[in-house]
Amino acid sequence: MPRSTFYNLPQDRQEEIIRTCFEEFTSHAYENASVSRIVLKLGIAKGSFYRYFESKKELYLFLIDQATALRMEHVKELFELQAADFFALLEQHLILKIRFDLSFPLLSAFLHNTQQERSNEESADLSIRSKEMLIELLVPVIEKYQKKGVLRTDIRKDCIAHSIIQIQMGINDFLMFQYNTAFQKNINEQKEVCSIPEQEIQSTVKEFSKVLAHGLAVK
Repeated sequence: MPRSTFYNLPQDRQEEIIRTCFEEFTSHAYENASVSRIVLKLGIAKGSFYRYFESKKELYLFLIDQATALRMEHVKELFELQAADFFALLEQHLILKIRFDLSFPLLSAFLHNTQQERSNEESADLSIRSKEMLIELLVPVIEKYQKKGVLRTDIRKDCIAHSIIQIQMGINDFLMFQYNTAFQKNINEQKEVCSIPEQEIQSTVKEFSKVLAHGLAVK
């Protein structure tokens, strides 16, 4: 977590530092991300940076927590609903996820990158953190619908949660491919990431939801 000196900074300066750090870790894998580039962009000495954050690892964990917390705020209330249809609830969750991606593309790209991190042992361990936070949110909901007889009980709850997370990532990649969007390039150039019609979002989510609900084999 940041040192107390970071929180003593004006709010706009805190936000500038956080955004610059997100940009660095979105543009580069953890191993190649550079504190030197961050401080150069911010116009501060490297020593000043380490008065705010103990290490690159601590900074990375803080960014994961910040992005994941905002992401979960956009869906948390949804999972507190007592909806009878699990897959209708899931579809709403996935739609909210896409809206989050489009509204907060920098944070979305950062979280996507963290889940792909395999550059070294340290970053791979750190990348698990954002998944764990989302799984903690999903598992109790899955368990509730298993008890209701809506979901199969012969499949582990955490396996179902992981499948949902992979579906989320797949939808995002699919839409970016469909719309021929240079997601990362647009973020780096601070352009609009993509404009996707709401009808297309809902239609795509339903298709992916069918895969999760019914599988691929003809019965």
